[in-house]
Amino acid sequence: MLQKIVVDCKIIALQDTGISGFFKPLLKQIMHHFKDVLFYLVTPRKFDLSFLDGAENYKIIIAPFPMAPKMYFKYILYGLFTFPATLRTLQADLLLSPYYDFVIPLNYQNKAIITVYDLCFWDVGHLYPLRVKWFHQMVLLKNIKRAAKIITVSEFSKDRLIKVFAGKVQLPDIQIVYSSFDQKWMHTKIGQHEVDELVRKLNVVGKRCLIYTGGSDNRKNIPYMFRALQKVVEKNNDVRLLFTGNNKRNAKLIKLIRRYQLDRHIVLTDFLTNKELSILYRHVCIGAINLSLYEGFGRNNLEAKYSGLPILCSDIPVTREVVGNYPIYCDPADIQSITEGMYKLLYETHRKDAVELDDRFNLACNSKKLVDIIDGVLNGK
Repeated sequence: MLQKIVVDCKIIALQDTGISGFFKPLLKQIMHHFKDVLFYLVTPRKFDLSFLDGAENYKIIIAPFPMAPKMYFKYILYGLFTFPATLRTLQADLLLSPYYDFVIPLNYQNKAIITVYDLCFWDVGHLYPLRVKWFHQMVLLKNIKRAAKIITVSEFSKDRLIKVFAGKVQLPDIQIVYSSFDQKWMHTKIGQHEVDELVRKLNVVGKRCLIYTGGSDNRKNIPYMFRALQKVVEKNNDVRLLFTGNNKRNAKLIKLIRRYQLDRHIVLTDFLTNKELSILYRHVCIGAINLSLYEGFGRNNLEAKYSGLPILCSDIPVTREVVGNYPIYCDPADIQSITEGMYKLLYETHRKDAVELDDRFNLACNSKKLVDIIDGVLNGK
């Protein structure tokens, strides 16, 4: 009988985030490995499937996104009702999700693999309103009881899962599948005309550019980054911070930019292709910044490191785990420490040669780990 795997594709369809970057290359690999398995790709809307590179063993299943006045209400309603209701109609052998923000239906108990990237709603819960964190805290506790396996992305996150939930609930097997990526996009041959075209497009000709690719979530410490940048540009008018992502309508972010009078110094790049991001990493920017107060992995740090781009990072445990002594470290709660780090990044560091991936982050190795995990659940191991 043909085996079937349901895949939660909501994040791929709706968000261009580190989680999406983590999951897409792995999904491609497992679909090509399990060629005799039918994959139900469940999503609130259709999305670009070109990353699957010719795979044909799938069906798209639409679980409509609920109508609600606020986006977080839509996510909650989708996770509590729409997505589980759709899952119950699909008699699959396994449920695979790159996140946990939904209720696993009882018919998938011990047949579900969920991913817990981090425990930000527990460890830095004070940064989030109750209306956001209660939902994640409630569904993860419920899902831990029903999941067959949990995937996480670092030793740090695995340790936090064990410490937070040990004694509260019996934890299923927890496996680390590191965030990894194909380095080909960073080594694509790029012509000078392509560099010049992107520099003109972003209006940064002759400017000293830093890049930030970490999003605007509460824990990302954006106000402190902007306060430090304000101090830097008072004396260095040619500095620009390239803030990636679809933020042109991000009212909260735009308000912060205006509060710190950084309209001329922060460039909202909008969506960038992999090639454009590679150009910025390798040919345009002087350094990358990531001042997050809390991370489960920090994929943007790894991208910058393997492009040879200097980084200014928060001195937090997971950053040490992932990129070691490569960055300039600072105290993310100290404006002076951040400011000094920015000056070092701008004037005391130099681009390095791109290096090969650490074996921990090799795509083939991590894909095999995930394949083995899936195979174990399918075969009751």
